[in-house]
Amino acid sequence: MDIVGIKRGEGERVPTDSGPRKSETWERTMVSANCWEVKGCGLERAVSGRDACPAATLEAADGFLGGKNGGRACCFIPGTLCEGQGVCSSKEKEERCMSCSFYHDLKSDYCAIFTPTQFQRFVRNSVTRTLV
Repeated sequence: MDIVGIKRGEGERVPTDSGPRKSETWERTMVSANCWEVKGCGLERAVSGRDACPAATLEAADGFLGGKNGGRACCFIPGTLCEGQGVCSSKEKEERCMSCSFYHDLKSDYCAIFTPTQFQRFVRNSVTRTLV
């Protein structure tokens, strides 16, 4: 399933060809969905006894591929919680990402710019903009 065809609400699917009148909410949900929105893990904010996922809190990544914080770069961020499975080693993370449909959708849609190097460049430029 491509990112444009993800679910909205309780099992409701929004057609990808719904015409030119797309609300900002629709575009945000359908075009720039973050990992926690697609996976429905609920880890985008801290709750009693648990921190928020690093993908949701990495402000330097805000805007990468149109996502909020690191929401569209979770595969490049160490320590992500991956649907509540907890922090894992680099090798385990690579295996999780390789079996993740969200990862494959992003890789397919953003092939040339969906790389660790491009992500690092984006974050570095973001930090530089903040300091200036």
